[in-house]
Amino acid sequence: MNFTLSSTLLNELKNQSGVYAYAFAFNAGGSLISSTTLISNGVVQPQANFSFALTNSTNPTVNGGNVVIALQQLPTGLTPLINNVSAIGDVLNTANATTENYRYDAIEFTLLGQATDAADLTNVVQFGSTMQLSVPYSNAPTQTRSYNVTGNALVSELVNTLSPPNSQNYPWSPASPLTGQREVLGLANNVSPNPLNQPSNWTTYVTGFEALASGTSSPVYIANYFNGAGGSSGGPASLCYFQVQYDSTTNAGQGGTFWLVPVDLSGVNVAQTPYTIGITANELESNIVAQTGQLSVYTAARGNLVQTYTSFTPNNAYGDVAKYFVAGFDAGFFGGAAKSINPNDPSNYSLSQTWNWSAPYAYEANGLNYGYTNSIGTGSGYYDPFANYFFQNTNAYGYSYSDLISNGGGVNPLVSLWDSGTNANVGNINVTLYDYSDTPSGYTAPQLNYVPAAVQNSDTLAPGLELLFDLSLNGGAAAPVNGTPITFRVYAPNDPSHDAQGFINFALPDSGGGAYNYYYQLTGSSGSWNALNPTNPGGQAGFFAINGIPVVQPGTSNWGWYQLVLGQAGQPGYKAFNLYVQTDGTNITNALVDGGAAAQVITTAAGQAKFAMVSGGNITYDPQWWTSSSPATAVPPQNLPAPLVGNIATDDSFVPFLDVSKVDRGEAAFSWSPASSGANRVVGGYYVKLNLANRDHSDWIMMPLVTQSPIDGDWKTALSAQFGNGDYSAFMSQYKLKDPGLTTPVVASTVESDFTVKLDRLTLVTADAGTALGLDPGSSTTKGNWIQLQAVHSSLPNGTLLAYATDANDKLVDRTDGHTGPDVTLEKAVIGHLGLVNDDHGGLMFAGNEEVYLPTGEHLHFALEDGNNALQVLPTTQVSGSSGALNVSVGGSAGLLQMVAAVNNDLSANDALAAAQRTSDRPWVYLTQGSTIDVEAAGSAFYVNTLHFVRIAVDPNSGAWSVGGVAYGNTDAFRAAVQQNWDQGFTLTDGHGTFDDHQSWTVAGKDGFYAPVLSTQAGDTFVLGTANVDGRDHLRAFGANIFGFEDTPAFRNSDFDYNDMVVKLTVNSGR
Repeated sequence: MNFTLSSTLLNELKNQSGVYAYAFAFNAGGSLISSTTLISNGVVQPQANFSFALTNSTNPTVNGGNVVIALQQLPTGLTPLINNVSAIGDVLNTANATTENYRYDAIEFTLLGQATDAADLTNVVQFGSTMQLSVPYSNAPTQTRSYNVTGNALVSELVNTLSPPNSQNYPWSPASPLTGQREVLGLANNVSPNPLNQPSNWTTYVTGFEALASGTSSPVYIANYFNGAGGSSGGPASLCYFQVQYDSTTNAGQGGTFWLVPVDLSGVNVAQTPYTIGITANELESNIVAQTGQLSVYTAARGNLVQTYTSFTPNNAYGDVAKYFVAGFDAGFFGGAAKSINPNDPSNYSLSQTWNWSAPYAYEANGLNYGYTNSIGTGSGYYDPFANYFFQNTNAYGYSYSDLISNGGGVNPLVSLWDSGTNANVGNINVTLYDYSDTPSGYTAPQLNYVPAAVQNSDTLAPGLELLFDLSLNGGAAAPVNGTPITFRVYAPNDPSHDAQGFINFALPDSGGGAYNYYYQLTGSSGSWNALNPTNPGGQAGFFAINGIPVVQPGTSNWGWYQLVLGQAGQPGYKAFNLYVQTDGTNITNALVDGGAAAQVITTAAGQAKFAMVSGGNITYDPQWWTSSSPATAVPPQNLPAPLVGNIATDDSFVPFLDVSKVDRGEAAFSWSPASSGANRVVGGYYVKLNLANRDHSDWIMMPLVTQSPIDGDWKTALSAQFGNGDYSAFMSQYKLKDPGLTTPVVASTVESDFTVKLDRLTLVTADAGTALGLDPGSSTTKGNWIQLQAVHSSLPNGTLLAYATDANDKLVDRTDGHTGPDVTLEKAVIGHLGLVNDDHGGLMFAGNEEVYLPTGEHLHFALEDGNNALQVLPTTQVSGSSGALNVSVGGSAGLLQMVAAVNNDLSANDALAAAQRTSDRPWVYLTQGSTIDVEAAGSAFYVNTLHFVRIAVDPNSGAWSVGGVAYGNTDAFRAAVQQNWDQGFTLTDGHGTFDDHQSWTVAGKDGFYAPVLSTQAGDTFVLGTANVDGRDHLRAFGANIFGFEDTPAFRNSDFDYNDMVVKLTVNSGR
């Protein structure tokens, strides 16, 4: 960065005893990068002092850095400022500036080696004097930002007119040789209390706005696209489309609450910000001018609190929306309306929708131009005159969000630091410092995107002339859907076919294809124009071209006027973009567009200009045109970075495996990858599904892992024990907050993570004095083994054995996350069921088999449960045997169960199918639509009963169950929903004796958890759990994928032998 002092300023400062000028550079953390003294005690320093490097080997990149230029008149007894500065807070401090008698100005910059790098002049905190920021490029004109008024004029207006009396009393002291005003406080100054931030100034405006935004019919909308950010509060890119609703009853003592409620756009494959922002009226008034408060996010309006950020505008999507919300008041947009800046265009726009904001309309259209009105009020109290002065007279930030307000014809304070010619950051940034009396150079005037000289077009077509239109977000991920009324208009008032406004109208046909992605050919002649003809389809929705544009006069360069119109005038969603093209019919030399869109002459192709209506994420028309009545059918691309595979530590942090080619345990968790720069993060609140597969056995049905992303998008799953020896893959797909059924994946999925589990066979041993099983790892690093339990004999009357885990101190271990503690009950620790089922004559129907995973250091204990659900938690357990298999006998008051236990790390397809039972202790399986399962049903029953299966929807957030939208519970409504929704791919009826049937089932319903259902001859419907007419359990697991029913309710003297219909499910292959 190079510094120059104007001749006036230089003459004022040199040879003045006690006068110093410095420049400091700080990184994003506020630490000093560079500093230099320009003038020392009135002596102009050598030229080498008038520049310094902003990046170096220690700081090769800077994100959010600041350069501060300070002018000091040193008080007696103090040392020069440069000796006392090591951090930005040492200099950006009003109290220090007063004590040490200096003023300062700031330049913000980012240098990350990216095309988005930029710098700006900022007077948000305070104003010292005028400056010019100048950035030269190798292949483009130099860009400058400066001031259009002298420092004297600016100080006079800010101090004497726009600030409260006596609030800007900051003279030089001592007052010689420099005299007069030393500095002027900006809107976000650090004086407490801030004299420029008086919430009561906004009460009238906010109160009037309450009526406008009241209830769900509010016409106030905010639409923007957040481009993503890192950091603890950051998040991935997402579309923000919010309706502002006022609620007078919530937080009534604070003026009620404004709820910023997300509007879901169905069929749009773009991540959408899902939670609701709540801001009280008092909070709003306090944060319009300076954003010093906090921001709270809720599940819904009047819903549960999700997060409170310490910043009112955190660097994430919610902070982005909050910026627009306060900026709408500062600029006087909300409640406002204005006409097109083209006086010949009768369009009228509501400024209560951000897509209609344009710089010419800001701050009451700088004197009520363009027919500006405001239904709430105009004049003092309905916009920010202090910020307005900076907006109208400078290129500097005078308000925190001047960049948002400058869209559509204003000058964005940001100037690019990227040189597209060298594909690198610029080499030099030049700064000129001015005296108060100087008229600064380099001011960039706003460009009003209206050409009064545009004249009528003729009927002469220019076949080589082509206008390109991009109405899409994210390269076609969101765009106007088919059926959106889009019209291209040519201003030709002398043509016989013109309309009342002098335009020839050409409706864009959607051609029944993909969302306006065609090349259209314009043909015809005066009074006889043909409809636009779609020729070749393009590849991107919302990107189209119109070829053969009528021009004013071929061979002579003139401005022509065109329009692109969405919707119908006077109807919701209407927007007319006025296009101005300077052309001779062969070449285009200039192009402009209003309405906040961007125009670009294509220099690499003669006769082309492009108009982008969602440039840089700035949305300039109603996103409702993107929504469809039917959900998106296209499968999202699978192109995000692969998820990490790893473990969950005791502090709940995710620890990735160092070597995924040799995973030493049978359980794993999955996470986003910080190393991917957050590319596989998801929008906070979205559901994440990890799809698992065995790469050696494609027919295996593996239960996916589902979690809800925290608000920062840094998702991770719980540990899941599903993996024996073998090769596996996992990829992540994501779903909207409003899709708890996980029906439609959105945005994009990850590529697969491949990992291989290699478990050494550990020694199975007795533990806890022979009452439990454990593993002896010896010298192995393997962290756990699978133990196969096979029932061989039982004297229990169709009772079952429960297998559960404890730690080495006999504390129960929760199966979901492995924690111990007083909240862990036996029910939460059970990881397997085992039993033998006999028919009513004592014949064996099924002997249970179960695979359970036991980490090293944990013990496997057993309990018994009889037919009446009575538990014996500490039965008598005896273990014998060796050579890799142990004989286990578990006996209690109700009987005895004997089994064989052995290590078996080679799981089968049926073991994989049983994962849903092990992880939830529920008698169900996870199945995919179209999969085929072998069903064996046997039993001894007096009734003739019918077996069905029903899909249980599990809410990923609350864990609540439902069927067909009816909540799980012991209600007739729930049982009726089960009857109406059981899977159409299977029905089996048998009974009135002992029977054994085999039948295949091809799952007709969606992917999910399926549980058996028994419909009895007596008219009862029995389901899993206690949602049965007697409130009792009528379904019990006897091993992996073996479930037994009791077909009689307790009030009819049921025997609860659970053998009336016993079901065994088997994957066809068995492996």
